[in-house]
Amino acid sequence: MRVVATSRHRLGLAAEQVLPLDPLPVPGLGAAERAVLTPAVWLFTDRIRRVRPSFGTNWVGRLPTTGIRPASSSALAAASMRLLAIT
Repeated sequence: MRVVATSRHRLGLAAEQVLPLDPLPVPGLGAAERAVLTPAVWLFTDRIRRVRPSFGTNWVGRLPTTGIRPASSSALAAASMRLLAIT
């Protein structure tokens, strides 16, 4: 049997292999339009679309790269920064 497990800490198993991953870059404060281009926000919006496929599908008044309203992009950037703080 093979098991792939993820954890923030080593599990201490005999056959454990550790692959450290750096956190994704998150947007800084301000520049909401650029925030949606960061990997953290892309991943976050991808996960939102898996739960709510219609998220960002109305392109009117939205950023062409992600379909997210500029006002929402600053909220997404702030959420990404808060999530980074809990790691």
